Amino acid sequence: MVARKRNIRGLSPRPTAGRKTAATFAVGAQAASIVDRLNLLSAGALDARVVEAADATDNADSDLVVMSGATYRELFERAEDTAARVAFARSRGEESVPVAIVDRLLAGEHPVRVWRDHRGMTLEQLGAKADLSIAYLSEIEAGKKPGSIKALRAIAVAMALDLDDLTGWLR
Repeated sequence: MVARKRNIRGLSPRPTAGRKTAATFAVGAQAASIVDRLNLLSAGALDARVVEAADATDNADSDLVVMSGATYRELFERAEDTAARVAFARSRGEESVPVAIVDRLLAGEHPVRVWRDHRGMTLEQLGAKADLSIAYLSEIEAGKKPGSIKALRAIAVAMALDLDDLTGWLR
C-alpha cells in the first residue's frame, strides 16, 4: 500500500506575547471558515491562519480540527460569553418584567389586571386612555367577559404592550 500525501490546510498559531497557544489544524475544504470562526471566538488569543501543503489531492468531505482540551474549553467559554452578550444587546430596548409579575400571570390572574397594577394605573386611568368604560374593564379583569379583540388591542396600546402580552396568558 502506497501512502498518498493529502492537501492539508492547517492552522498555525502565531506566538502571542504572554498568551499560551496550542497547535491547531484543520483539514478539508472548510479550513478557512474554521480559521475565521476560531479567530473570532478566541478574540485574538489564538491568531490562527491557513497553511497549505503542496499536494493537490484534497478530500473535501473531511473537516478536522485538532486542539488542546484547554484551548477548546477556552473557545467554548468565549462562544458562550459572546452569545450572552449578543442576547443582552438584543434585549436592551425591551422592558424587563419582575418575577412577581410573571408569578401572578402563571398563577392565572387576569393579565389586564396584572399589567395595570404593574403600570400603576387605576381602572379610571386605563379606561380613559383606552376609551373603554370602567364597568367593561372590570368585567374583563374579573373574567366575566372575554373582551373583544378591539378592546384588548386598545388596552394593550394604552399600557404600551403587545397584544400577545394580554392574550397569550388567557385560557
